[in-house]
Amino acid sequence: MSEDNSARAAYRRKMQQRQTVLFSTLTATLAVIMVIAMLIWTKVIPLPFEPSFARDEDPNKVVTPCIADGSKATEVSSITVNVYNATNRTGIADEVAKSLKTSGFSVAQTENWGGETAIKESARIVTGPRGINAAYTTAQYIPESVVHYDPSINDETISVVLGVGYDKVLEAKDVKSKNPKGKLTAAKGCVQVSNHGK
Repeated sequence: MSEDNSARAAYRRKMQQRQTVLFSTLTATLAVIMVIAMLIWTKVIPLPFEPSFARDEDPNKVVTPCIADGSKATEVSSITVNVYNATNRTGIADEVAKSLKTSGFSVAQTENWGGETAIKESARIVTGPRGINAAYTTAQYIPESVVHYDPSINDETISVVLGVGYDKVLEAKDVKSKNPKGKLTAAKGCVQVSNHGK
């Protein structure tokens, strides 16, 4: 074999060795990636990061709408409420409905709450765009309650969802004593929502 042919053969062997090493490394790397991907897919190991689109929104998150400065409490006789019991305590929806009626509210219905969301507050006062002031007004009657905004609600009816923290409903005279001028103040951390009627 000539020296030239020998050099070419050596070069080819070296290239074949490099290609073999390269392909073996790529194959091994792809195999490892596939194994890791399968483990993540089957949730054996967690993702090293959580993409924003994969995060489940907190079903218990309260979105409290803001109200305009200088807003006044709504006349309770013009407020219609539904009262729901989201606890395992029996009879409290009827009890609250009776107390609210005594203070002048109109009560449309009382039922157990069918939602899966845990209500930790004393009550969650749920309103759409048209009932925000009425919801804030209603919240004055149930200590530690929070106003929650649901844009899908199209009417002015307020839903009072009683939670595990529920204790009592204040009488109208007690609310008047605490807030004689009937001024409503936006809750801390409230969010601006679309225009609404008072």
